[in-house]
Formats: sequence, structure tokens, C-alpha cells
Amino acid sequence: MDISVLIVTFVILATVLISDPGTRKVTRLRLIRPFIAAAVVIPFFDYGSNHLFAAQIVHFGITYQITLAALTDSLIFFSLAMLLARTGVLAARARRARVLPVPVADHALAA
Repeated sequence: MDISVLIVTFVILATVLISDPGTRKVTRLRLIRPFIAAAVVIPFFDYGSNHLFAAQIVHFGITYQITLAALTDSLIFFSLAMLLARTGVLAARARRARVLPVPVADHALAA
């Protein structure tokens, strides 16, 4: 594995881990942070895919008979799958938080 791939992986991992532990207030910086990370990572990945590991991508595509359109479609599919999975988990947590039982006072049971 090339060092550029490791750098991209760790930048994305750090951004995800730092940005949403679930206990912080939503601020402007918190909303802008993913865009800043994308602005840094995407050009680096683009440079790497064109200059550093283009031969590896072509070799992989030829070996497994994967077209560029199929590779692009699969990356879009995985991005949408991650987005939908995260949205589903957050919706389930929100629903569960709304349905938690509220303690009832003893005098209310006597009535």
C-alpha cells in the first residue's frame, strides 16, 4: 500500500471520528469541516490517481474486466449506501429516543 493511500485514509478517518461523537453542539465549523476535508483530500486523491497509481487502477480494471463506468457507478453506489445507512441509524435512534417510557408518579396510579 502506497503512503498516499494511507494518508487519505487517515485524514478521512480522523475527520469522521472528530466531527461527530454525538455530544457536541452543531456549529458553523462543524458543518464546514467535511467540506474543508474534501477540499484537501479530493485534489490529493485526484493527483494520486492521475500520477501515482494510474497504472495500478488500469491493471486492476483489465484483470477483473471492470470498465471505468462500472467503477464510477460502484463508487457512487457505495457513497449513497453509506449516506442511507447513516440516515437510517440516526432515524432509528431518534425514534427510540422519543418512545422511551416516562416515569409515572405513584399518585397518578392510585386515581
